[in-house]
Amino acid sequence: MRLLTGLLLTLSLAACSEPQTRYYASYADAHRAQLFEQGELPEVLPLSAKAFQVNTHADRKRATGRFKIAPADINIFVSRLQQSPYPGYEFVYYHGAQVWLFNIHKDGKVEYRSHSK
Repeated sequence: MRLLTGLLLTLSLAACSEPQTRYYASYADAHRAQLFEQGELPEVLPLSAKAFQVNTHADRKRATGRFKIAPADINIFVSRLQQSPYPGYEFVYYHGAQVWLFNIHKDGKVEYRSHSK
């Protein structure tokens, strides 16, 4: 019985630590889902942002994901960011206690990671 209880506890803890993955087709869809208001995405994204994949951890303090922006908006987006001091990421954006790290490709694909300070 103890073995079964321990196994169930371990499985439930592992399930809690898995990120929840959600998809949004457009900036408007992500906005309707209140991802910007909840701090899951930063307000500095261009309106052309689309094809969001948002992986949020149970503690809601960490997330990873990707999205696309129009190549014409890359320079505008980059102008809102700073060079990243974090290894493996080109750009960083700070807002309050939240930190977003970005890699931006020439074709408009963007990968990100966020965490609390």
